[in-house]
Amino acid sequence: MKKALIFGAGKIGQGFLGDLLYEDGYEITFADISDELVKEINENNRYSLFLTNHSYEEKIIDNVKALSILKNQEEIVTAITKSDLILTSVMKTNLINVA
Repeated sequence: MKKALIFGAGKIGQGFLGDLLYEDGYEITFADISDELVKEINENNRYSLFLTNHSYEEKIIDNVKALSILKNQEEIVTAITKSDLILTSVMKTNLINVA
C-alpha cells in the first residue's frame, strides 16, 4: 500500500489532503503538535468529514494514524523514510519548525 506523511492534521490536512490521498488508496500518517488531535485520530484510526456539497453527509476516512511532532520524533523520521509522499499543511509561520 502507498504511504503518505502529512505534517499538519488541521482542516486542510484532514479535509483536503487526507481526503484526496484516501481516495487514491494511501495509508496516511499525520504529524501534528496537538496531543489531543493525535490521540483522537489514533483512538479509532479514522476520522469523519462532513461534506458541505452533499447536505453534510458524513464521510469516514480510515487507515490513518497520527504522531506527535514533539513526542514521536524517531517515529516521524522512520515514517519519512517509508513514505511515498510527504506533504505539509501548516501555517506559513510554522514551516520553519517542520523543516
